Amino acid sequence: MIILSLPFLSGNFLKNYASNIGSRYDYIEYRLDMNKDPLSVPDDLLNDRCILTYRGTPVPRIALWIRKQILQYKCLTDMDIEAYEEMVTPIPPQNLILSHHDNRPDWKIEEIRTIVKRSNAMKSRILKLALRIERYEQLLAIPELIKLSKKPVLFVGLGPLGHVTRILYFALDSIGTYVGLDGYLTAEGQLSHTQAELYRIRNHRCVPGGIVGGKQVLQSRGIPFYNEYFQKNDIDAVYIPFPAGELQDFLSWIDQSGLKFYGFSVTMPFKEHFAPGNLPAGNTVSFGRKGKETFCTDLDAFERSIEALEIEPDETIVIYGSGATAELALHALKDYPSVTICGRNLQKTQALASKYGRKSSDTIPGADVLINCTPAGAGMNPLPEFPDTVRKIIDLPYSSQATRLMRFAQERKLPYIDGVQFWKWQAKRQLDIFLASMEENR
Repeated sequence: MIILSLPFLSGNFLKNYASNIGSRYDYIEYRLDMNKDPLSVPDDLLNDRCILTYRGTPVPRIALWIRKQILQYKCLTDMDIEAYEEMVTPIPPQNLILSHHDNRPDWKIEEIRTIVKRSNAMKSRILKLALRIERYEQLLAIPELIKLSKKPVLFVGLGPLGHVTRILYFALDSIGTYVGLDGYLTAEGQLSHTQAELYRIRNHRCVPGGIVGGKQVLQSRGIPFYNEYFQKNDIDAVYIPFPAGELQDFLSWIDQSGLKFYGFSVTMPFKEHFAPGNLPAGNTVSFGRKGKETFCTDLDAFERSIEALEIEPDETIVIYGSGATAELALHALKDYPSVTICGRNLQKTQALASKYGRKSSDTIPGADVLINCTPAGAGMNPLPEFPDTVRKIIDLPYSSQATRLMRFAQERKLPYIDGVQFWKWQAKRQLDIFLASMEENR
């Protein structure tokens, strides 16, 4: 049961979208409370596939109008359970969705149990629960609440993890979910029509996986890359962004959710937790026949970059940066004798140089190869001046526009690897790992 939720901005607005994409959904919801004249919905849009929703307590005039449309067009209506209890206008139970919305981050399961029990004592077709979800542990309570209900439950999450609940609604035992319009979402955490198509929310066979990290995962370039690949190649898998405030919260949900995942990309701030072997960081987790395995496809991309630029052992190399990515570069260059590390944080730079027996510098010295392992140059922090001796460049910031270091390389016609190419190489390796995991679990 997939519902397209439309804000009632005007009659023409509803007609446009109801006719263009409404037929792709099981029901179309009209949010009456988003119009100053909620009773002016065009009659030709009313039928047994529409839901008339009014958030809050409708005044008697609105309640009577909704009842009239239900009797005439056999449509459904969504009303807050608290508001409906105060109404005197009866709604035919087979046309009624009783709903409860709680946007508090700290709702208690006991409170929601009480709501479900109140719903059980009232006649309606469906119970809808809309709860704010900020932690993965909250998701573990949802199937229990749904089982407590004597009627089908539509569960939707609000807030930071709302999109996770809407993509994986079937795994939470919800009978469906809501989809909005790009630019006109009617609830926080709602999927847009474009996102719903990308995540193939109707395909319950899709094996889940995705990317875990901070809030930035919601803009991950892997979301379109992997999902479009899966669709193009008819692979029943979906790549989902999983923002996590605490890694253990996410991992506990993974273990207890009952879902089988093919794997995850990992980004900041959790890369160090998934470091394989003696590496400082990892960025890939797979769940194959051997259980959980971790990989570092960034190291693969470094090795591809070195090969593509034909960096020779006798060339001098400077790494700008002192974090985990710079340390991965050191691993990739372990057989290269002339490597210097420099960066803004001299203490960290010196510590990293000492750990690997390399030279350190507080400025970028003259060298044949310059590797930028920081976000500097992508609009975050300025890079120092580049030495004229540089003949080959690896610049890791992923940017749709050329960074200053890239322009430096282009102006001098120097061979270089930019962040886009670097990301593509590691993503291709990561995709191979994910596909192997899916094959092993067939």
